[in-house]
Amino acid sequence: MTTVSDLTFLRKFTNNDSERIKKYIGMFLQQTPAMIQQIESSYKEKDWTKLKTSAHSLKPQISYMGIKSAESIIQTIEANSIAGKDEGTAEQINKLKSILESVYPELRNEIGI
Repeated sequence: MTTVSDLTFLRKFTNNDSERIKKYIGMFLQQTPAMIQQIESSYKEKDWTKLKTSAHSLKPQISYMGIKSAESIIQTIEANSIAGKDEGTAEQINKLKSILESVYPELRNEIGI
């Protein structure tokens, strides 16, 4: 099975401390769905400032979880929001959601939930 995440960075960051790894993955699993909802609602409202803030906040978390396929997407969403550019943003948000929905079970399995 192909994995979406690569926890190499997280393992190094936590000195491979399983409790800290569980904590960070747990926070990601708990906070990310709300962040995605915020990104979606900000986009629907065309609130580019709020969209930029939401995308920027999610960027490091995606990086910590090693979700390489989502890194360029979140950067594009952030760049589009800075430019107030609507072109392709909805598609990028949908791609991001799809990737994250595929990584949630993987991360839950990693921490045994």
